Amino acid sequence: MNNTIHFFAPSLKRYETDEYSNSRDPIFVSISITEKHCELFCDHCKARLLSSMYYVRCPDDLWNMAVQLRQRGCRGLLITGGCDREGRLPVLPYVEILRRIKQQLGLTLAVHSKLLDEPLADGLARANVDVVMLDVVGSTETLRTVYHLEGKSVADVEHSLEWLDQYGLAAAPHIVIGLHYGKIRGELEALEMLRDKALRALVLVVVNPLRQTPMANVSPPSPEIVKSIFTQARTWFPHTPLLLGCARPSGAYQQLLDRMALDVGVDGIAYPAEGVVALSRERGLTPVFSEHCCALIDGRGT
Repeated sequence: MNNTIHFFAPSLKRYETDEYSNSRDPIFVSISITEKHCELFCDHCKARLLSSMYYVRCPDDLWNMAVQLRQRGCRGLLITGGCDREGRLPVLPYVEILRRIKQQLGLTLAVHSKLLDEPLADGLARANVDVVMLDVVGSTETLRTVYHLEGKSVADVEHSLEWLDQYGLAAAPHIVIGLHYGKIRGELEALEMLRDKALRALVLVVVNPLRQTPMANVSPPSPEIVKSIFTQARTWFPHTPLLLGCARPSGAYQQLLDRMALDVGVDGIAYPAEGVVALSRERGLTPVFSEHCCALIDGRGT
């Protein structure tokens, strides 16, 4: 029996508790290739999440930034940004630079997009990225009303997953619990879509109401409801690393949620609440910390 519990505190943000503090050096950072622009302007984000990232304007900028970050001790990058109207990260112009970053700088590369098509899957495979994160949504209504993906449906999510399989890309899909304005809408269907997939990891997060967005006053699902979805995920994916990812409400809600995650038997938690590491030890688990993205749980790049 594996008694290890993984905790993640990448330098995407400062993390400091009585139990662990992450480095002030840029060990693992997120880079937006669209600056602060997003064509979807989703209701839960309105591009606000892009404002705290490093950003580049062109492939040469990305190479130069990667070189500078590597010189400062960086070991991995999350390549992300705003999506185009089709829900894709416009990363194809960066494929050759990503390949060069992998080969010459040895950096671990994670890429996050909402949807995928064949040219994008082919490009990411040629770049030899370490992991691809997709947002798996099991409700067509949510895709259209929250993500503003007019004309898209759950079938497009399924096709994205098929392209990952076809091109042999390591997948760490994300499911946002409560994405539909705090309501449960398609989360179990999203899990069902993944049941026959070979996943590097399965990352579950909870909608986090952000100021200056249409969801600023939304109440997230109760921890009990979230726990039921985590429990189903643990049942359906007994051998897949199951993770509580970065995005979730803070404060008392996070305290309840993180302890619930331990109850369910997750394999890892990003930015654990104060006291959760000590609680894991009390339960006979051995905590291991990493400053990489949780999707890299198998240790590559750590």
